[in-house]
Amino acid sequence: MTDNVIVGRTRGGAEWVPEFVTDLNAST
Repeated sequence: MTDNVIVGRTRGGAEWVPEFVTDLNAST
């Protein structure tokens, strides 16, 4: 999950936020 967050931030801006939330939901 951490890697996804880093990649998302690298891609830029708030675009990583929805993916981060989705990952959290998937992990739960």
